[in-house]
Amino acid sequence: MTGFKQTAIGTLPEDWEVCEIKDLVLDTETRNPEKEPAKKIKYVDVSSVSNQTFSVIGHQDFLGKNAPGRARKVVYTNDVIFATVRPTLKRIAKISQEYNGEYCSTAFCVLRANKDKLNFEFLYQYLLTNFFVKEIAKYQSGASYPAVRDDDVKKTKLPYPPLNEQSNIAKILSIIQSAIEAQEKIIQTTTELKKALMQKLFTEGLKGEPQKETEIGLVPKSWDIKRVGDFCDVRSSSILFKDINKIKAQKETPIKVLALKVSDMNLAGNEDEVKSSQIEFYLENEDNYIKKLIPPLALIFPKRGAAISTNKKRITLHYSILDPNLMALLPTNKCNPNFLYLYFQRLDLRTISDKGLIPQLNKKDLMPVLVPMPSVDEQEEVVLTIKRIDAKIHINTDKLKTLQSLFKSMLHHLMTGQIRVKDLRFS
Repeated sequence: MTGFKQTAIGTLPEDWEVCEIKDLVLDTETRNPEKEPAKKIKYVDVSSVSNQTFSVIGHQDFLGKNAPGRARKVVYTNDVIFATVRPTLKRIAKISQEYNGEYCSTAFCVLRANKDKLNFEFLYQYLLTNFFVKEIAKYQSGASYPAVRDDDVKKTKLPYPPLNEQSNIAKILSIIQSAIEAQEKIIQTTTELKKALMQKLFTEGLKGEPQKETEIGLVPKSWDIKRVGDFCDVRSSSILFKDINKIKAQKETPIKVLALKVSDMNLAGNEDEVKSSQIEFYLENEDNYIKKLIPPLALIFPKRGAAISTNKKRITLHYSILDPNLMALLPTNKCNPNFLYLYFQRLDLRTISDKGLIPQLNKKDLMPVLVPMPSVDEQEEVVLTIKRIDAKIHINTDKLKTLQSLFKSMLHHLMTGQIRVKDLRFS
């Protein structure tokens, strides 16, 4: 069994070497597209590369005479490009056949693997490792616009297993990446289905009945149109964060309370229902304070500042207090809270906020908002229909997270030789 050795980039298998990237890649070329003024070109700039999918997600079309000054680097299929501006953002991509012979920005370092020495997929995947990002960060210069040079990228060292093992490592990681891409497409398709279904449900309902024209467009004939003020109470918190220590219990009691800030809406697991917060406590005496709390199943959203433009809305699952930048809608028993939440997903808060130096949402802005209102039973059916779609999205999102975690783990173990695949055979 192969042992390990200590190298300049950490512990690696004894039969692996350490090389600088420049020794394993070929020279690339630059070209001025203005020399062919009538020729159409595709141009990939830094914004065209996703640091989530690590791929080219678009391009701009130009005639050569109109090409940007940065459109100078020529790329070919299987080249790997790495953005040298803000390098730790990991704008990394492989060049597909679509961009063979096209142009990318001079803000990219173009790496063309010498196929006799280096597998281009292995090179691409190595650039995704935390080790590479950490190494390249050492060469950054410029505080407001940090960047590195092409030479900095090329002098970075990488682990260098035999070529066949590079290919096997690349194949395994590519299989996982393909599974991730497939899962992302499923989530995207299901999310688009949910959006289309919500549009259909809020205009046609579930019973196939005739529609009528209203102030907010077509709705089923039996539905009413009501103002938010007809069935909701608008609330802010009557307990301040600074008073938490006065009311919280020394031990757990039946009443758990979340102290919510706008930032809590971004916590993992709080994408729809608010299940946790950075500050949580239990009531010392529920009789004195329960009426001052925001109850479960309230709709909350930002009421002040730039956060309004994020359009985030959430449903509370626990009793809560709100910081001054949040407000709540409390529907009566005539409205299913989750139905209201779904409808508000379609409402752009910016359209009803006070326009000023600091955007504001107040009670007077919310009271006149019109909402289509079926019977309570049909509201429940609409909610259940959408929740079935949400359940599928959540299941596939969990699968995606598992695959992403697997990729991260395998990337580390394969690139350091902790898992060996040199003898595997792929068709």
